[in-house]
Parts: sequence; structure tokens; C-alpha cells
Amino acid sequence: MRPHASPVLTLNGRFLDNDDRALSMYVHEQGHWLLSERYRAHMGGLYGDLKRAVPGLPTDFPRGSGDERDTYIHLAVILLEWQGMEELLGAARARAVMDLQKTDHYTAIYPAVLEHRAALEEVLRRYSIKW
Repeated sequence: MRPHASPVLTLNGRFLDNDDRALSMYVHEQGHWLLSERYRAHMGGLYGDLKRAVPGLPTDFPRGSGDERDTYIHLAVILLEWQGMEELLGAARARAVMDLQKTDHYTAIYPAVLEHRAALEEVLRRYSIKW
């Protein structure tokens, strides 16, 4: 079972051996919830701006999420995940988790967020999206 934020937040036990990664999974799903509940009206514009910020992102799983729109929205979700983890654990531990995640799943999305953080933060600022 893949974790998901809707209709009910559902996690799996995949990272029970690593508290930071388990927390990251929870924060990731909260990022989905935040976008869908608070910023739903902005999703079309956000998708277009994210696509322009990181063009040509692979969408096939595990590099992407399997769907183009969802893959691009994951740029915002993962950036929110990283920001949330920094707030909860500090910059060094948050970065360590992001570095582990980029080799496990969404193997094109996590590196894109790591590489294009400033540009992606600017996109989220335009929509007043913040962790």
C-alpha cells in the first residue's frame, strides 16, 4: 500500500527502522493535504509554473509519480516536506532524509527539488504557499 493523504491520511510501516524517514513520510502526506485543502483553487496555475521551472521532468514511476500533473505537483509537495523537516529536525537531518529519498522513490523529483530549490520556493511564494 502506498501512503496517501486523502480521503484519510494513510501511512505504511515501510520506514519503521528510521524515525526521520517515517516522519518525512507523514510530513509529505501533510504537504498533499495542505495543497489540496488550502490551495485547491491555485493548482492549475501552480502546475504550469512548476512545469516551466523544471521542464522535461520524467513522469514514469519510480522517477516520477506515473502521471505528469501529479509528478509536477510533487515538486511542491516535496519542497514542503523538506521545509517541514527542516523546521522539525534541523537543516542537516532534513537534508540527509532528502538525500536518502532521492535514491528510493521519485528518483527524478527529489533531485529536481534539491537542485532547483530557490526557483521552486519562488513559485510557491507567488501563490503564498508556505509550510
